[in-house]
Amino acid sequence: MASKNDAAWVHILEDDGLNIIDSVRKSGYCDVSADQLKEIGAREPRLLCKHDFRRQIPKPLHDVNLSVLAIRNGTYRIAHTDPYFDMKLDNFHRLPRKPCQMPEDIEFLQATSISSESKAMDAAKISGMLQDAFGESDDPELVIRGRERTSQFEFVLPEVKRTRGSAIPYEIDGVTIEIDGGYEGKEGLHLVEAKTFSDQTCMNLRQILYPFLHFRNIAKTKKVIPYVMFFDGSQSCFSFYRYAFRLIGDVPLFQRVAEKHYRLLDREPERRFGQLQSLEINHNLLNLEAPFPQADSFSKVIAIYATLLHKGPRNTDELFSDYDITHRQHDYYGNALRWLDLAEKYKNVYQVTKLGRGIGQLSKSHLLFEMGKLVFSNDVFNAWINGKERLAATLLSRYPNINKKSTVQRRLKTVRAWTEYFRSAFS
Repeated sequence: MASKNDAAWVHILEDDGLNIIDSVRKSGYCDVSADQLKEIGAREPRLLCKHDFRRQIPKPLHDVNLSVLAIRNGTYRIAHTDPYFDMKLDNFHRLPRKPCQMPEDIEFLQATSISSESKAMDAAKISGMLQDAFGESDDPELVIRGRERTSQFEFVLPEVKRTRGSAIPYEIDGVTIEIDGGYEGKEGLHLVEAKTFSDQTCMNLRQILYPFLHFRNIAKTKKVIPYVMFFDGSQSCFSFYRYAFRLIGDVPLFQRVAEKHYRLLDREPERRFGQLQSLEINHNLLNLEAPFPQADSFSKVIAIYATLLHKGPRNTDELFSDYDITHRQHDYYGNALRWLDLAEKYKNVYQVTKLGRGIGQLSKSHLLFEMGKLVFSNDVFNAWINGKERLAATLLSRYPNINKKSTVQRRLKTVRAWTEYFRSAFS
């Protein structure tokens, strides 16, 4: 089923007044206003144009290789460009990590109580991670956080497949940007874009390029240094990726030049992987009316659950808009939460269950362990975690609608991925 964005963009691209396709063909781009998009697409422009990942590009735009970028407040440029850069975060949960701890006199912010990007940034600063990651001799000071409007700057992006053999100019002025954290030290201004889940394949240039060029324009003596920070609250893992900016011709390019990885230690009793292996099978803990899970990233499962827990009921578009998943995968991740009995769905709205609200009050490590107890109470997961992979496949083949060998293998991919996630958390 087509998404609301897909349906809206069909109307927008077919509108004779805008004539987007012909304008792009003739001029290389087409500028449209937020009012035009709202009137023709019957949808808020902030939803129509929020494409943080390639997978979120609406199908009508994807089919004709078009992208959308804000150039002024209320104005968007549509062109044959690819405004994304790849992340490549392989083996995120297996990376060696430097241990860090919060000071003993800090009571109200601990590894087990981080529930937002801003809290993660604060914990990284208080624990000393930021100073180490930035290579600063003294503790850097938080000087920027929140929304700002950009100064004027320009860049170009090459056309996809060189359809016109040229580059598309972008003249930016007054676009709203969101700064997760800007820290000033002797080495410069360290700009951090924070993400609370680790399974991300790419990022829109707008999220890192616009803040970088804006502050570089107004900096007088200090250099501006961009970072992306990934935080996985279930395992208290922090990773900082530092980027360098350069131009090839007039085309901006960000290149990863350094990375550092940390784990914030908590003060709770240690829990072990062996405790999950010794669990008994108990299907009464799960909602077996939901399909067997086919959502490979447990990190995203947790992040989506946390969104519901802290922000309340959300419709499908609202719930999944911040995650690097396709429209088809919305059901996969929603159904995974339903299967765990952590969320329920009524019509198009998800909300946490009584169980979901209950375990949501626990500390992060305790919550993850309780999730593990739900997962490995299932016979398939229980067999897999104990090394009985053939038995797991046999048991899985008896589930409804999982009678093809190829389907079994796809579901076992999820079983394997979830098991490895818990192994990295508790081994």
